Amino acid sequence: MSANGRGRRSVLAALAVATFGFGCANVRTVAAPGFAIEEGSTYAWVAVPILEAGSLALDDEALLDDLRAVVDARFTELGLVRRPRGSADYELRARVRIDKAQRDLDTEFSMYVAEQYEVGSLTLELDRAGDPAQHWEGTATEELRLVAVVSGGVIATRTFTDEEREWDLEGLVRDIAAHLPLVPAR
Repeated sequence: MSANGRGRRSVLAALAVATFGFGCANVRTVAAPGFAIEEGSTYAWVAVPILEAGSLALDDEALLDDLRAVVDARFTELGLVRRPRGSADYELRARVRIDKAQRDLDTEFSMYVAEQYEVGSLTLELDRAGDPAQHWEGTATEELRLVAVVSGGVIATRTFTDEEREWDLEGLVRDIAAHLPLVPAR
């Protein structure tokens, strides 16, 4: 293959990364009107993080322990203080979920017609203690791994990959925390 052909493939690979956002979290938030968290506020875990049933089974207890540690570290960096349940300003819950997704590819530029992959979601919920109407929720999603590629032709064939599932918990928590409605302490 010529050097020009390799350069063209590099450009296409860079475009694919930019287009599909591999490793980048997508964040959605929902908040009650006027909901704000004052710096120095306290929070408590209401329950252990929950593994939600998505389109895939998830039974990774170590992931939940890691998640709790990452959230605690990030909240501490933001000036929030963890307290025992019942003595905190806010109550915190977390949910983790995995779903399958598929993206169709442009067959003019790829020998594959589709890619199947896993999408991981992390949701953090904060309620003002004693007032569940004062609620904030942030959800971040990211692509975890490529599961299979589907090649076209008269008969479609699926080739499975052996990629490990990789969570970027620090990135997901950082991206969600960037949307927390924090206000300076009075």
